[in-house]
Amino acid sequence: MSRADLIRAATAKVKAIGEEKRAEAEEQEIQDKAVDLAIRMQQHDSLIEAVEGNKPDLENMAQVMSDAVQKIEIKLPEIKLPKITSPKTEVTVDIPEIKIPPIIVPQAVVKIPQQKAPVVKVDAPIVKFPKFPTFMDVGLSLFTKKKPMPTISVDPTGKFINPVGGGGGGNASSLNKLLLKEAKDYALEASMGNLDGITSVNKFGRAPSGIQTTATDVWDRADATPTQSVWVAPLAARTHIIHSTSILDDAASTGAKTVQVYGLKAWDSNEVNEVVSMAGNASTAVTKNSYVIIHRMKVLTKGATAVNNGVITATATTDNSVTAQINEGEGQTQMAIYGVPSSQTAYMTSYYGTLNKSGGAVGTLNFSLVVNPEPDVELTNFLTKNTRGLQSTGNSGDSWNFNPYFKISGPAIIKVSATANTADLEASAGFDLLLVDNG
Repeated sequence: MSRADLIRAATAKVKAIGEEKRAEAEEQEIQDKAVDLAIRMQQHDSLIEAVEGNKPDLENMAQVMSDAVQKIEIKLPEIKLPKITSPKTEVTVDIPEIKIPPIIVPQAVVKIPQQKAPVVKVDAPIVKFPKFPTFMDVGLSLFTKKKPMPTISVDPTGKFINPVGGGGGGNASSLNKLLLKEAKDYALEASMGNLDGITSVNKFGRAPSGIQTTATDVWDRADATPTQSVWVAPLAARTHIIHSTSILDDAASTGAKTVQVYGLKAWDSNEVNEVVSMAGNASTAVTKNSYVIIHRMKVLTKGATAVNNGVITATATTDNSVTAQINEGEGQTQMAIYGVPSSQTAYMTSYYGTLNKSGGAVGTLNFSLVVNPEPDVELTNFLTKNTRGLQSTGNSGDSWNFNPYFKISGPAIIKVSATANTADLEASAGFDLLLVDNG
């Protein structure tokens, strides 16, 4: 056999031995890998059983799972080939790459049950703090739509809970602010115009030495003459002449320059007002509006000598009756008379009367609060709602409050009249109202 044949035979023998060793190693490695995989699958099953059994030690389960899915490394055994020495021939043996198919271990999913914090309901006691009583608190609740005072709540520890819409910090400071806000003086709020649909009215009248032994209205023309003891309304809506007994009460002179007139144009409409420029004792200053009642006048602008130098009257055209009067130097009517339209309701909080007499025989007065509930039908008949008596030697002045407030639905004329035991007693009287828009 030639040298070349020997080399070829040796090479074939080496290849055969290499393939045999490689096959044995591959078979052994696959068996080892199968055993290892079986062990890990068993660990995986144990992990699943532990999770399903709701075992609390999740960290141990996570460690077991980590061990189960750790990286699998396969090491091939080292193959040592016998050294073949050839004088001039180099033998190179190419061993093909052995590719191990990837082994996929099923992913273990651990579901941790959601923990829900228990909800504890605490029935906190409700503490209601009443509003501080003020002059108008009780009465307003009878006829306004103002929301009631919010309820203040405290929890079982005594801490304040924010009231609905409170917007504060839920502590004693915000509580104090809330109470101060709610404890309003509603008479002041009404006078300031801060209450929607509510108007305050203060009516005051004076009969200068004019209360007679017959029923006498407390107003400016009830005097000792007597000039006009009983006030009368116009027979219909009339324009009025604003006239003075002095030529100085003129827009271009030193007395009253302009007068503001307040009244109702109709018994179903709210009060209106206008400013009239004075023309002295001429009869040329006339209101633009027609009025069914004028219940107040006042000097708006004046000159240097006096508020008004003469007596200013509002005289209804056609009827020629005086509806309102400002006495000399007074600057404003003093008439305990007021008209309420059907669009509003009046709530009387109080009325008062005084007997202004000094010296002489004992004087007595009976004051009567009277109301005409249908001035749109007739103007002369009044219902007596309340009567009070005074005498000069004892109580010569008093006021009478209504609780609940005295409701007077419009249309109506309200006035205070008085009857004396002797003629020509001077008296003052008046009343306080809250006018509320209907609807």
